[in-house]
Amino acid sequence: MSHLYNSQAEQHCSLGYTLATMTLHERIKSKTTRQGWVLPRQTTSFADPGAWTNVDCDVTPLNRRTWSAWTMFGYWFSDALNAQSWMAPASIIALGLTWREAIVCIIFGSLVCTVPLVLNGMVGARLHIPFPVAMRASFGWYFSRFAVVTRAITALFWHAIQTYTGSTAMTQIIRSIWPSYLDIPNNIPDSVGITTQGMISHLIFWLVQFPILLIPPHKLKWFFVAKCVLVITTSVAVVITMTSKAGGAGDIWNLPYGVHGTDRSWLILSSLSSITGGWATMATNIPDFTRYLKSDKGVYWQVAFLPGIQLMLGLFGIICCSASKVVYGKYMWDPLEIASHWDGPSGRAGAFFVGLCWVVAQIGTNLSANVISCANDIMCLWPKYLNIRRGVIITTVIAGWVMQPWKIIHSAQSLLAFMAGLGIFLAPIAAMLSADYWVVQKQMYDIPGLYRAHGRYRFNKWGTNWRAAVAFLISVVPSIPGMAASVDPSIKGTIGDADKLYFMFYFWGYTSAFLVYIGLSYFFPAPETHIAATIYEDSDIISAAEGFDKGDSELGDEKKMGEKEVHSQRRVPSTREVIPGAPVNIVLKVDQPTGRTVSGLVKDVLTKGEHHRGIKVRLVDGRVGRVQSMASSPTSSTAGAGGDDALPDQGAPTTEFDIRERGGRRGRGRYHTGPTDWREEERPSEQVGLDAYIKPAKPKRGGKRSESATATADTAQSFDEFSVAGQQTSTCPVCNDFNGDATAIAHHVASHFDD
Repeated sequence: MSHLYNSQAEQHCSLGYTLATMTLHERIKSKTTRQGWVLPRQTTSFADPGAWTNVDCDVTPLNRRTWSAWTMFGYWFSDALNAQSWMAPASIIALGLTWREAIVCIIFGSLVCTVPLVLNGMVGARLHIPFPVAMRASFGWYFSRFAVVTRAITALFWHAIQTYTGSTAMTQIIRSIWPSYLDIPNNIPDSVGITTQGMISHLIFWLVQFPILLIPPHKLKWFFVAKCVLVITTSVAVVITMTSKAGGAGDIWNLPYGVHGTDRSWLILSSLSSITGGWATMATNIPDFTRYLKSDKGVYWQVAFLPGIQLMLGLFGIICCSASKVVYGKYMWDPLEIASHWDGPSGRAGAFFVGLCWVVAQIGTNLSANVISCANDIMCLWPKYLNIRRGVIITTVIAGWVMQPWKIIHSAQSLLAFMAGLGIFLAPIAAMLSADYWVVQKQMYDIPGLYRAHGRYRFNKWGTNWRAAVAFLISVVPSIPGMAASVDPSIKGTIGDADKLYFMFYFWGYTSAFLVYIGLSYFFPAPETHIAATIYEDSDIISAAEGFDKGDSELGDEKKMGEKEVHSQRRVPSTREVIPGAPVNIVLKVDQPTGRTVSGLVKDVLTKGEHHRGIKVRLVDGRVGRVQSMASSPTSSTAGAGGDDALPDQGAPTTEFDIRERGGRRGRGRYHTGPTDWREEERPSEQVGLDAYIKPAKPKRGGKRSESATATADTAQSFDEFSVAGQQTSTCPVCNDFNGDATAIAHHVASHFDD
């Protein structure tokens, strides 16, 4: 396998060198053909050999699992602090309800959304895989792309809405400096839905936002911190200003109902669903973010984070909406519309900061919730031509201009209808992801199988799980008439009471898909997807090869043997086995990207108790790492070639660890657990660690010696004896082709273990 990856690396370097030496004219000319847009092929952990994939879709490596519960808190503050969170609850009042119903809808609507947020968030927190990959377990290899496209489309809609809201905020910034900006004559027809001045503001905001979207998210920490401080400070200032102008909180506490009877009940249910539907996108693709958590405990905190942030910003919106009726004679649920009435030097200064606040807020929300998510989706669909940067460019161009967001927002009713429409398609997707992981598969996934086109999650030749397709249709179809009526009220009389189901679209969509999928999976199971334990990365996987005989002559006969992959969860050695003086195989921190292990004798045990990734130890030569398996004794590891103390089984390797140690170590990387073509490399006759050629430091004399020190001294003596014997000319025990003294042998053996 090494020659394959070497050739790919050469191809990558060659392409990079070619691009670096090309002139601007040559680069532009190369983009006139489809081949000019092809990206360098990247190798990842689990993907099939030769597959065009992207490392961002891979299992999150350990060094990137840095998120904590506080990180999730900061993320939700960055995501939820936007103009839509302000406007959505306030728009409930504009529909004829009171503050009581608005508060209930905020709290319970957010709490309902936290159910899929927690259930689906655990998929990312425990398995560390992104949403497009996780969906393959329930939808199938190809049908999962439908779910990914659906999620990408909704992210495009939200990006369009957030971008247009940002353009109205830009208007306030510009008019606060140049009041005559509002006097620009309109030359655009009314049917378009936007004025000339509005189009200029939209263009300016889009141009300001565009370069910020191209910055990698991990370099924008300062931006999100500034957003939290700026939005909270400005929101409090707006509330104080409006209550001061109104002489209080207005008449919100005494506001009568605008609707009565059953119509009010259905309106409450509809408003509740719209609040939930507003977060349907995040409830679906939350694994994209929880995959970076160090512990899955951070997922549970979302139950408090989202409702709390929503309630705070929603109360600000409700109070200001109520005060606006007293001050301006009508309810204004848009904070930017309120700021547009502020004139004079102090008023324009306030309008400037309100505009700046929401410009920053909308850009931050687009970064954290919309653009990156959509770019990841389309990147996973076409990894040969798209990377994350190209995906961002395509996303922001389509959302900002092609979708014409100014036609989406007209009134409170249209905003709620828009939010509700998104949840119809996302609710069943989120439900089946939850049902498959928690109920059908009992929290046990084959992670390597999720990355293989012909793995266990392909289901059939069409790559579709028909159970998910049926559950999706049962969930979505009954709500379509109501959605159509919300867009075109003239057809409401032709659909009877079908619109009532649409009022509770998220509850129906989620529960129906959840139960139907479980029922179909129970009565018509897919046995190939059921496994006894979760199959994680290579530190938790055994890839066994069955049907092999021990004879080396049969190892190269691929057609006669065939290869079958069997997975089971590997138990790392326990504290009873890992004791001072025990021979072990460890993975060093520097070798975590490749998963290469080294052998040696334990000097100190550094971990208190058991650990699922292996007990951390210090070897007698000073190296520190986590124990992956027990090694053979020092005598066997230093025996001559072909000796009786070689590896226990010189036939086919029985574990991925054996494959790597017997010659497959130059394989496919740390996380690879697929069918490794270990026959391409010659197997050494036995396993030899570098410890056999390194003389450990002698323990200090004096004082009471512990059992650990005694064991270390004993093992050091065995190495000393070997070192003395090594002063004579000997043969390399790995390849049997190199002769030299002990120093030369040590360097030569090290070359066998270097990647």
